Amino acid sequence: MRCEACADNIGALIDGDLSPEDQRALERHLEGCAECRALVDDLRTIRAAAFTLERREVPPRVWAGIQAQLAAAPSGAARDRA
Repeated sequence: MRCEACADNIGALIDGDLSPEDQRALERHLEGCAECRALVDDLRTIRAAAFTLERREVPPRVWAGIQAQLAAAPSGAARDRA
């Protein structure tokens, strides 16, 4: 497996969303690729740190604004801006 081929799977690995077969293939790649292994380590560190942050509630007026923009946007337009 080449680095380019595993790039999409790294996020899924961190989130625990890979199939067992894809996970084994990626883990084999990580055994021999220090660059991808470092990326996985960094992402795991970031994810762990994110879970330590204080949870904050979004004010209702913010959600109302988001909903209004989504309702006013043509179908798929909000996705295209992301």
